Amino acid sequence: MQLIEDIITCVNVYASKEKRNPVGSDYRPNDIYIYAYKELLQYLKHLFIFYDRKIEDIPDSVEDWPWLQFLRHANESDFYSEIVIVTYNYDIWLERVLHKFGIPFNIGMLGENNPKVKINILKPHGSISFTHKHKMDKDSYSIKLDNELLDGSTDEFMVSYDNLDDNYLVSALIPPAGESSRFNHTWASQIRKTAKHKATRLDADDEMIICGLSYWHVDRAELDELIVSCDPLLNVTMINPNPKRTINAVLTSIFSNFVTYSGSATLKEKVTCQAS
Repeated sequence: MQLIEDIITCVNVYASKEKRNPVGSDYRPNDIYIYAYKELLQYLKHLFIFYDRKIEDIPDSVEDWPWLQFLRHANESDFYSEIVIVTYNYDIWLERVLHKFGIPFNIGMLGENNPKVKINILKPHGSISFTHKHKMDKDSYSIKLDNELLDGSTDEFMVSYDNLDDNYLVSALIPPAGESSRFNHTWASQIRKTAKHKATRLDADDEMIICGLSYWHVDRAELDELIVSCDPLLNVTMINPNPKRTINAVLTSIFSNFVTYSGSATLKEKVTCQAS
């Protein structure tokens, strides 16, 4: 993890650096960390695809998962008018579960979004399901070792859950410890702005449920941007068996209606209370 953090920290700084060489010089920076970053990006993408394939079918036992029960109830209930899920995970586990149990959802900012669908999923750090419009032959696959960080806007991507290991020009992922604001990836910035807009609309009549969340030093600025955009009277629940003291302190200092639970069993209580 220390090596990964070294790689990403170097690229974080590189991404915010003005791209120019000294006048009259053929100077080039030592690009070894840029190359390592590109290799890491591809490794992570295909690692997640590999593990996704390990589970060919979502087991029926997932129906007992409290999060699924809560989302299904919230989707069918008039108590919630909209459900926005902001996730920094690359995997498609949640989407596959929702598909299996016939719960409709949109992947915000990508593809055709149905305005009648209540659940909207935003993935500011990308996903293995984000496929670029330019697909190339698999035999031509290679990691281009140069210092160019390929980019694209959200309208250049679509969501696909098949043939995830096809060869695409751009891989839409922000690696762990990556600061999306420094990378200035157009697609990530667009999704991030949408997430912030959704946060600004939350008030005392709404609720925010936080699941896990490491609140690591490298991604705090991005998370803080969402947290401070919310109404301080918002109802906030954090579900985490081992919450970091820092995020617990931050949430306690900002929100007057904040509670924390060690497990998702409490979601069953929400379903029961609202149903009655």
